[in-house]
Amino acid sequence: MAFFASSGRRPVSNRCVGLIGMAVVLITITAAGLTVWDLRQQAIRSYQQEMRNLGVAFAEQTSRTVQAVDLALHEVEAKILNEPQETAEQFEPPLATEDTHRFLAELLKNLPQADVIALIGANGELVNSSRRWPVEAMDLSDRDFMEHVRAHNDTTTFFSAPHKNRTTGAWTVYLVRRISGPNGELLGAVLAGIRTEYFEEFYKAITLHDSGSVMVLRRDGTIFARYPHTEDMMGKKMPGESPWYGLVAEGSGGTYRSPGYVDGITRVVSVHPLHDYPLVVDVTISEEAALADWRRQAVSSGLARSAPFSVLSYCSGCSLLSFASSRRTVRGSKPASII
Repeated sequence: MAFFASSGRRPVSNRCVGLIGMAVVLITITAAGLTVWDLRQQAIRSYQQEMRNLGVAFAEQTSRTVQAVDLALHEVEAKILNEPQETAEQFEPPLATEDTHRFLAELLKNLPQADVIALIGANGELVNSSRRWPVEAMDLSDRDFMEHVRAHNDTTTFFSAPHKNRTTGAWTVYLVRRISGPNGELLGAVLAGIRTEYFEEFYKAITLHDSGSVMVLRRDGTIFARYPHTEDMMGKKMPGESPWYGLVAEGSGGTYRSPGYVDGITRVVSVHPLHDYPLVVDVTISEEAALADWRRQAVSSGLARSAPFSVLSYCSGCSLLSFASSRRTVRGSKPASII
């Protein structure tokens, strides 16, 4: 205190010391917050990149799986069109033979993903099949693919909604090509069935997060297959309010946050439309799992930041107490004559 008296300076007040301490605390808290936020952004970029990479791989594999079946359908179609057929009545007799059955069965041997290759008449009746000979009678006129080929005279391959196969009971998606006569009249159709289980088993073999999922959909939002399998969602559509439709319409896909349309779990979804077919592959991860590492890092960072903060608070408190005590001591030691 003698120093302050001789120099003409006033001692630093408790209030100034407190303000300095508060400023240091605020700087520390701000720095910790910025660090945690930066870690969160890094975590988001990391899992989004991982999902994009997986999505690209799944989309390419799905496209190759579908392409092999589609090429087989083109081969069957070419064989049929080599024969002069102008009416639906002319379509069936030459194709309802054991030789045609053997041809279809041989094609199927090279397609492990396919469950059946079949020929359908314009009336929806089964004409021939790779499955067995003689062919059993079967009316498929009520299926969505027959409705499509009756209404659309086009050359593209149609993808049906998933159906439970009437023979095997397995969920199956049908790729269907219309066979038209020289004047555009419907002669019949050729189809191939792909078991959705094939997609699910492939996706299962790839390492995913515990809460990860992969889904195949038509561009209209109809769910084809999903791993992990969700029975009650097969054939259902994505809700109309989902951002999914906008990303698909853009063509290049993207990422969005889903409130849990399929399983009730909030998820981050990476959307990957296929280029050659009207299908989309989604790769998802739960938001909780996606940010799990970030939460652990945030806790660790918080503890690391709080340690020096605690020491600083303790030291500041001790300094304030010491300063206050020294002032009381100085006042108590003043000469009585001054009073």
